[in-house]
Amino acid sequence: MTRGKIAVGVGIAGAWTLWASIAMAQVSPRPAGTEWMPVQPATREDVMLLAEYIDATPEQQQAIEQLTTDTITRMREVTWEYRRAERRRIALKTPPTMTNEQHKEKMRAAEMQWLENCWAVVDDANPEQVEGWRRFEMSRTRLLTGPAGRWDVRLDFDPGGALAIAGVDEDEYPALKAKLITWERDHDAALRAWLVSVAEYDKLRLDRASYEQQNTAAGKSSERLLVVAQMQVKGYRGLMEIAPEAGRKAMRLMRARRLSPWGSRSMREHDGLREMFAIEGLSEETRAKLMSRLGDLQREIDALIDQKLQVMDDRMLAAKTLDESRDPFTGHELDREVDTLAERALMDMEAALTPAEREAYARVYAADQVWGDDPSDEWRHDYLRKQLREK
Repeated sequence: MTRGKIAVGVGIAGAWTLWASIAMAQVSPRPAGTEWMPVQPATREDVMLLAEYIDATPEQQQAIEQLTTDTITRMREVTWEYRRAERRRIALKTPPTMTNEQHKEKMRAAEMQWLENCWAVVDDANPEQVEGWRRFEMSRTRLLTGPAGRWDVRLDFDPGGALAIAGVDEDEYPALKAKLITWERDHDAALRAWLVSVAEYDKLRLDRASYEQQNTAAGKSSERLLVVAQMQVKGYRGLMEIAPEAGRKAMRLMRARRLSPWGSRSMREHDGLREMFAIEGLSEETRAKLMSRLGDLQREIDALIDQKLQVMDDRMLAAKTLDESRDPFTGHELDREVDTLAERALMDMEAALTPAEREAYARVYAADQVWGDDPSDEWRHDYLRKQLREK
């Protein structure tokens, strides 16, 4: 049955629920090797990405948005229920009403139901939409494997997601789209090969195979992981050459986050700098000076991040083994250097204040009371969305 047309006159939500049961077999389960990895909650980025990949009609996009909203609500409720159970277990010494494993099971069930419902929106008679769905599924697999914690390697480069958040329409940039799809195909083949090796190693470990067998399997898995990590660096550099400015900024910020939280946050979120802009009676002249210095600071930090990424990526590409690719100090160095630059900027900005403004600055409440971070659990890359909105 062709889907995507029947919802007219039936009601979108009801039609998608009906089709979900029909389409369940079409949704791929988690790949072997990802069972131990945490659930990736449904987010607003998923709506943008799926709509872009399948070139969704307005009706399809509306349905995907509603399904995702419902799933976000469900996942939030499950998580809150689990946290409440944990608080009561600790404070009241009562048996938990939800265990950690039960929380994971409920989250995975919500994730799978959401994917099944979203697949039901796709027109399975349209080969381009089916292919777009497969691209979306693999993007979810890339998210699952992002923090490859056992190996201390992060596979968190999601160019499709970055471009979607940046508002880059693939169809307007044919060369970019072709390069992205080629990278996804090659990268995802390597990723699947690595996941197979992870599953093989886990089986040997659970079967209590000999040390030699486990060691050989672990070595093969490390080799395949290195290939994936190097492909992420190559993909980043290649796409940065042809992406529009907004896309380059989004991809750069996404990769910078692997170095340090400050690597992907706007300096407007720095506590001291936020307090500066909360001064009562701040004149427009002073505000302009502060904004100018803040812009200089952001550019200094951007240049610093580019330098650190260059060093880290060169090390990765030159590595012959996974151990050679690791650089545990780059992120800590970045944190310290960013703090130094921020403190220097803060002193410059304080010097720009008038005597009256300096007195008012001393009376400003702590940053978390004057300018909240507007946290949102509906966005996977909320930091990215915020920075791209800045002028």
